[in-house]
Amino acid sequence: METYENQIKYNDDGSVNVPFGRAAEWYISNANLLKNYRLKNQSRQVTPKLVKAGILTVERVQGAIDYLAWKTKTGTVKSTNRIDDILVLTSLGRDLVSQIELGLAKNQQCWYWVMYCSGDGGNCQRLCGSVGKCNENCENYNL
Repeated sequence: METYENQIKYNDDGSVNVPFGRAAEWYISNANLLKNYRLKNQSRQVTPKLVKAGILTVERVQGAIDYLAWKTKTGTVKSTNRIDDILVLTSLGRDLVSQIELGLAKNQQCWYWVMYCSGDGGNCQRLCGSVGKCNENCENYNL
C-alpha cells in the first residue's frame, strides 16, 4: 500500500495541511484520532466558477471507490465529488496564488469538507474535553 506521509504537513499550532487526492483519503484512514470520524458533507459551490474562469481544473482518480458518472439531458458529464479528486492550478491559477501571497488579491476558498465523529466505540471527544462520555462536572453529563 502506498504511503502519503511525505505530503502531510504538521503545523506548530496543531493544525494539519493535507492535500486533496489520495493523500487526504490516506490521512483520514490512517490518523488514529480520525478512526471514528466520517466526512459528513462538503461544499464546492465556488469550484465550478473557478474552473470556468480557468483558474483550476478538477481531475478524477481512476478506480476511485464510489465514483459515479452520468450524462445529463444536455450531454454534460456529471460525477460524484470525492475526497480523492485532485485540484490542479492552471497557469492563471498559479498567477492568482502569487498575487494572493503578495497581498494583491483576496484568498478564495474553493472547496471544504465537514468531519464529524460517528460515535463508534465511544471514542469521540466531547466539548468538555472528555473522550467517550462527558466529565461528571459537565452540564451535559446526564444527557
